[in-house]
Amino acid sequence: KKIGSYEELIDDREAKIVLNENQECIYMSRSAVPFLRNEPLETWHKKTNYYKHIGIYGFRADVLSKLPYLPVSPLEIQEGLEQLRWLSYFKIKIGFTDFETLAIDTPNDLLLAEKFLLDNNWL
Repeated sequence: KKIGSYEELIDDREAKIVLNENQECIYMSRSAVPFLRNEPLETWHKKTNYYKHIGIYGFRADVLSKLPYLPVSPLEIQEGLEQLRWLSYFKIKIGFTDFETLAIDTPNDLLLAEKFLLDNNWL
């Protein structure tokens, strides 16, 4: 999903995706990447496209069967993103969406999700 605000861009709970020309992920980071030299950070999301990972995966069966046996990568540990382990061995093709997801990683996230469900009469 395209990042649309400065707040999203600097949120280190959001994994940002760097793509190549074939819509394949070449890196993921909790930091704002790519770095825009000589531009104020507050304007980066207006100068180039930044994308965040929303957590939906599709795997071929042969790849899925190998994932538990891949060694942990240093980048995975540093960024706290298991996808970086996969990138060491496989390509990750990226699809785009405008759909907004709710990540629940903290007690506050859970409160926000409950509020969203109540506000939309889904609970």
